[in-house]
Amino acid sequence: MSHLWQPLLDDGREEIGFVRHEGPFADLGRPGDFLDASLEALDRGGPFPENSGDFDEGLRVLSREPPAGFDAADCVLGRVAVAPGARIRRCVVWDGVSVGSGARLADCVVARGRVPDGAHHDKALLWAAAADGDVATFPLV
Repeated sequence: MSHLWQPLLDDGREEIGFVRHEGPFADLGRPGDFLDASLEALDRGGPFPENSGDFDEGLRVLSREPPAGFDAADCVLGRVAVAPGARIRRCVVWDGVSVGSGARLADCVVARGRVPDGAHHDKALLWAAAADGDVATFPLV
């Protein structure tokens, strides 16, 4: 560990702090890591952060609003607009995202934008330059 802390001390730091944590921990440096950690939390059934929504144990969906009119399982859903007929599996969909009718998402992190009607995405980070723009697809690593 000295290779980590010693350069800080050599640079004039007089003390180094830390936060003791006894719960689950994950490195979330990449979108795929974030998805994996979210799915692991669903597997455990929590604990979930305060005000993160309700957890449906049967569907394994953590959502701020109950899914209605679309098919979802093994997902974390923020405040999202999902059209009827969409199917979302093993995904994290952030607040403000909209998902079009008939869209199919699997193993995705949808961080911003609009997923068009009928779009199919698998193992991807979906992101739009503008909050109301169509998503671009980036591979999850």
